[in-house]
Amino acid sequence: MASVKTFRGQYFSMDAIVASVIFVLALSLLMSHFFALRAQNDSHSSYLMDDAYRISTMLLGPGDPSDWYKEPGLAKTAGFGPINSSRIGVLNLSAVQDAPVFLDAALEPTRYDMARALFVTPGEFYIVINTSVLNSPDSDKLFRIGREPLPSLNPKEIVQVRRGVMIPETIGSDTTYHYGTLTLTLWMNKSRI
Repeated sequence: MASVKTFRGQYFSMDAIVASVIFVLALSLLMSHFFALRAQNDSHSSYLMDDAYRISTMLLGPGDPSDWYKEPGLAKTAGFGPINSSRIGVLNLSAVQDAPVFLDAALEPTRYDMARALFVTPGEFYIVINTSVLNSPDSDKLFRIGREPLPSLNPKEIVQVRRGVMIPETIGSDTTYHYGTLTLTLWMNKSRI
């Protein structure tokens, strides 16, 4: 009697092994790319963070006009830098001292909203400039501009950017620089969604 050869499936054939290896490599490359993109998106948590970086960079430059905070609806750009300065991060002392009066969200809501429109952000803003007190190196002087994200206002998302700044003070013919930080907080209110 002749032996009958039976062929079972080609599961362990060379073609199937090579195809399986290629499939596993392609799948692992795809998963690696997916997790890398996910990690990159997590580091830039939202469009609000992108706005915060953009606005903080704008605030370090000069405003157009220099007193943009008085009529933000007519301004071309916002900024606390001196007009003719080539140094980035040096702020105009008079602008930093005057702006909190004009951009107080509670007292001047219309100007505050015009400043938000000038910043081109849907979020609320709050700017704090900490620096050594002019003529007194012991303590900090706070310049607060905008609307603070208090718990009573129901903030949904809060992002912060800190930038190093210098504020020049001229007494007579001497100019001294006070170092500090500009902290920009952008936040979204739950009720405005």
